[in-house]
Amino acid sequence: MLVLRYYQAILICSKNKTKDVRIWIEETLKYDGELGLLQQFQDWDPPKFPIRGHKLMEMNVPSEWAKTKSFIRIVPKLNSIFSPEKSMTLVLNYLRDLWIDSGFTMTEEELNSQIPNAVMKFDISPKAK
Repeated sequence: MLVLRYYQAILICSKNKTKDVRIWIEETLKYDGELGLLQQFQDWDPPKFPIRGHKLMEMNVPSEWAKTKSFIRIVPKLNSIFSPEKSMTLVLNYLRDLWIDSGFTMTEEELNSQIPNAVMKFDISPKAK
């Protein structure tokens, strides 16, 4: 199941066209002879991530650049590179990681309750109301 989740995470997190990424993953699984995993992946309907930036704005997460460590999940060798990112992007990526780790089962309400944790984790100062 964890191997399937790896490919699901690649599809969910990709900034490329979903159709193109899906084809690439399917071809990779065929090449690797992972036909059972290929069938599971083909049968899977990717869910929509339930949180959008407007929710973060409602909770006063700033949209400015934050110079902090960013965490890249899919390529572990690149973990913990120091780079500037938008605060909202850091929080959204953190929430998306939680959602993926839950097997895509965390609800919008459960993810919303994690926003303060993300703000603290990345030491982001909430914008003034």
